[in-house]
Amino acid sequence: MDRRRLAWAGVAAGSLLAIALAAMFATAHAVMLVLLVAWHATLIAMPMAAAVFAGLRAGTRDMTILGLYGLACGGVAAFAVFWIWRASAPAGALASIAFIAASAAATAWFVARLEREVIRHARPLGVAMLVWATYGLFLLAFGLAPLGFQSPLGTVQHHFGLPLPNDNQLPWLFAKQITEERVLVPMVEGWLTSDRPPLQTAYFLASAASLLPRNDFHYQVQSTLLQALWVPGMWLLLRSFNIARGAIFLALVVGMFSGFAFIHGIFTWPKLFPVAYIAVAAAVLLNTSREAADGRVAAGVGACVALSMLCHPGSILVVAGLGAALVVLRRVPRARFLGIAAVTAFALMLPWSLYQQFVDPPGNRLLKWHLAGAIPVDARSVFEAVRDEYAALTPQQFMRNKFENLRYIVGFDDSPLLIAKASTVGVDDQQAWRVRILQFLHIVSTLGVLALAPLAWLVPAAWRTREFTASLVLSGTCMLTIVPWVLLMFPPGGTLIHTGSFAVVCFLFSAAMLAFYAASRWLAIAALGLHAMLTYQLYARGAPLAAGALAADYRAFDVLAVAALALTCFGLWKLCATTGEEHSPPGSAT
Repeated sequence: MDRRRLAWAGVAAGSLLAIALAAMFATAHAVMLVLLVAWHATLIAMPMAAAVFAGLRAGTRDMTILGLYGLACGGVAAFAVFWIWRASAPAGALASIAFIAASAAATAWFVARLEREVIRHARPLGVAMLVWATYGLFLLAFGLAPLGFQSPLGTVQHHFGLPLPNDNQLPWLFAKQITEERVLVPMVEGWLTSDRPPLQTAYFLASAASLLPRNDFHYQVQSTLLQALWVPGMWLLLRSFNIARGAIFLALVVGMFSGFAFIHGIFTWPKLFPVAYIAVAAAVLLNTSREAADGRVAAGVGACVALSMLCHPGSILVVAGLGAALVVLRRVPRARFLGIAAVTAFALMLPWSLYQQFVDPPGNRLLKWHLAGAIPVDARSVFEAVRDEYAALTPQQFMRNKFENLRYIVGFDDSPLLIAKASTVGVDDQQAWRVRILQFLHIVSTLGVLALAPLAWLVPAAWRTREFTASLVLSGTCMLTIVPWVLLMFPPGGTLIHTGSFAVVCFLFSAAMLAFYAASRWLAIAALGLHAMLTYQLYARGAPLAAGALAADYRAFDVLAVAALALTCFGLWKLCATTGEEHSPPGSAT
């Protein structure tokens, strides 16, 4: 037996041992969690699988484009079911059941009629979805271990010691009111239904889970899985650069097992969800194959752009940054492609825009809040609010506000020392809480030791690698996003992580690791080690048992998290073996 097979045998044995331990410590709640993850992962994946198989039947073989079809069709279908629910709850319930049945039937029909050799082209996407499901299980088991099954939506707001608002509950409350045919104005104190885009609500309604008892827990499971879709999305993007298997693995692992992913994976305001759509659209636009000229691909890109906006409007910032990057790299698609994409995006966004304006106006509250600092609801348009607020500023105030915006991206003065300490010798509980706050708010603080990655660009040996090129492209896209973000945000210090696009953070995690990898694999492994030490010190040390939670569940969930972690890493390494050989290398013309 060669070394490679011996290593795989060791990993497989370790995974089986972890599963056996999970079975030994299993409780009813732990078993229920596994079943719920399996159920909701299946519901989310089925329409995507049907779209992928339809693409295979139509002759598409490009992995990135198949992934684009899957994500776009799944989101569009859920959004369509949402509007049926909004018109009539009984009709919506029937539509949800029909949607689930049609997805299963279509998947079975395509599988029965496609040759095995053709289906084999989609095998990496199947592995990606298994990694996604086990990673979602890890997040839930790890995040809910000290909390138990008591009011998950409320308890996750205070996990890791962060006093977070009730924003994670808003999509669930909207779905609940639609199901009860009693949509309130305002929906809850301080928020209208039109203030937040509805795609996460749409997925919950399309699954028919709002009709079930304890649907708050169904929502927590499903929404965590939706946030975790960024992993297969980022895999498709990294794969499109034709970089080494180890580089893809490290670039994904460093973001997946970070405090950023832990917090926003269980506190499910839908800000991590749109990263999947942005990443797959970026993969198509930055590193296209010949099949990308097809009008269906353009429609898929337009749909993904619109769906990212229907998750979180901050996505427009990174979409603009991606557009600027395409101009700089001279990879702007042809006019026909852009026209189809724009029409598709407009058609998808139009119903929600009309709802905001005519059903639950004004619908522009968050825009005026961020762009003009106008928090109370008023009748002014966005343009009028921006004009009025900027007219009241002196040039000195304007410059000071923009400087504060830049400073809030970097973080406060105590951040570097605390992060260095947490990454090496460790920190006490008070310091750990302080660093968690800094990482929640500021991009550079969230990156931790990975913020030193630009130093790796100075190593001449790195310059000839594809990993170096990919790192520059991803970092450049982020810089082209951050500049307008700093200039547009009106309140001083308005550039907190959660006011922008989370795609920037995911891109920077991967870009940093690729920079280290391009300079030296050992340097990348060392950076990952320091990052893991910081993550453990801040987020993985034993948390106290919440009131009402059971000690047996705590142990069972912890063991389940270890088993899911082993399966995730095993599957991810297998997944990264499927490099993007069918794509053009970075630097070639689109």
